[in-house]
This record gives sequence, C-alpha cells and structure tokens, in this order.
Amino acid sequence: MRAPTQRLRAPSRPRLSPLLPRLASVAAIVAVGVLALQPREAAAFCRTTTESTLGGGCASTGLPLYWKYRCVGFRLTEAGTAEVPFDRVQETALRAFENWSKPSCGSGTPSVDVSYLGTTKTDKVEFDVRGTNENIIVFRDDVWPYEDTLAIALTTLTYDKRQGEILDADIEVNSHAVAIVAKDPGTPIKGNEYDLSTILTHEAGHFLGLAHSEVRDATMYYKYNPGTVDQATLKDDDAAGICAIYRSSGARTTARGDVVPVAVCAPTASEEAPASMAGGAFACAAPGPVAGGSWGAGGLLVVAGALLRGRRRDRAHQVR
Repeated sequence: MRAPTQRLRAPSRPRLSPLLPRLASVAAIVAVGVLALQPREAAAFCRTTTESTLGGGCASTGLPLYWKYRCVGFRLTEAGTAEVPFDRVQETALRAFENWSKPSCGSGTPSVDVSYLGTTKTDKVEFDVRGTNENIIVFRDDVWPYEDTLAIALTTLTYDKRQGEILDADIEVNSHAVAIVAKDPGTPIKGNEYDLSTILTHEAGHFLGLAHSEVRDATMYYKYNPGTVDQATLKDDDAAGICAIYRSSGARTTARGDVVPVAVCAPTASEEAPASMAGGAFACAAPGPVAGGSWGAGGLLVVAGALLRGRRRDRAHQVR
C-alpha cells in the first residue's frame, strides 16, 4: 500500500509590510486517501515569472525572475531554532546555497554566488522602500503566522515587475509544526522527521528564481515525503534550471533579451525601490504526522511553490 497522499490548499495571504503588498502563495496539506494520484507527464524545470498566478501551474507568460548581480547575500535570524543547534543550521544553510553553485553549465558553473553575511535581529519578512533590507532565513518555532499551519516553509520575493529583477528574498521555516532535523549528508532520518538540508535546498531554488518542477526526483519537485533526504541532492533537471537563469557567461536570459550585469559584487539586498515593484511568496507544505507531503509555492512572484501532491496553488498580485 502506498503512503497516504496530501494535497496543498492555498491559505490566506501572508502578513506583509504595509509599504509593499506582495504576492502570496501558501499551501496546506490534507490527507486525501491511500491511493496515489495518477502520475503526471514530467515537465522540464520551471522559472518563476511576473505572471505566476494561483493555481496557474508553470507560467508560460511574463518576465522570468533573476538576481542581477553575481553575488547575493543572506542572514540567519540570531534566534535560530530550538530544533537544531545554530552551528548546524548555519552549516546546512550554506550547503543548501552552495549546491546551486556547483552544476556544470557547459563552459562553467552558474554565475551566481550566495554568501552568508552573519546574523540579524530582525525576523520580519518585508521590503522597506525607504530603508535597508536584508535577505533572511527565519525559523518560526512559536507560531506559524499563516492559516496554512502544515506548510513546511515559505519563500517571499520582491522584484521589479518591469525587468523581473529580484530585489529581496526571505525564507521562513515552519519549525513550529514539523520535526526538523539536520544530520550529516546522506544520513538516513526517521519517517516522521523533516530534513533541513532538503527543505533549505528546495527553498534556495525558489530564492534564486525557480518554481516547482514535475520531474519526480528533482529537488524542485512539488512534493516531499518526510523521512527522505534524496531531494537534498540536485538532479539534472535542477541543474538545467539554474544554468538557464545564471549562464556561466554571466548573462541573464530574460523575455526581453540578455541582461549582462556589471562586474560588481552586491551581496546585500537591493536598496533600490523602483515604482514598478511587485512581490510574491512560495509556501512549501508538509503532511504533518502523515507520510507524504507537499511543498507550498515559494518565491517572489510566487514561484508557485508547494511541494504538493495534487496541484500547485499560488496567488499573486502586483504593486503598480
């Protein structure tokens, strides 16, 4: 008998800074029975775009999202999580982003590097158009502030809707609802445990501009089963996706032609706030105590994320 399956449902929009309404795409899971759904035809990787919408699957229109500069930075909230020692959290987060810098892209590797910039006191997911911003990873030990209480994680992006350039990205991990563990790579985990490396590697994909894939063994596959660690390792589909966004030449391929960033390293979140900003979020849901879960949709523009079992659900709106 196959493990019970779960379907993600879209909860209410996340609470956001009044300075910037964002896209929201959160998914929750509920058991739907013991029979697995019929397998869907595998599709190639999917990029988040400015037209990603709730329930729209992989958007075929809109501008694809990307980080302009070769260097991006993130911070961990200093509170960390009671579930995992802070040094292990830091190590796991670094490895999650490093995974995306290693694939071979023909003549080189992806032209993007994500650096750890240290800790931060803030745990707010927001983009302040008048102040300094940080890309953060925050653990919600005490309460998950969204209706989707079974979500594993949520990634929120802020971007320029005229260009598709990502300006800010924040990852929230629902350590309140699921048993998160961080063990050495390849070490088996218990059936009711959620692998932090898998979670953060998946969310890092959203952070960098990837939406969910339907390739079953991919890191960006829209479903996740607790007790497994295989998705922490990038597959060919994931490599193809990251290489498509960040070509080894440094050029960013967009719907409006190639964008070649200046040779500068800008690891901090952008302090530029174009009037054409928009925002989105990807939630990755889990099954809670039942085996077999789904990611939510994550990403600025909601990179339709959600490791989901039935269908992808996300919603988006823009600031005009």
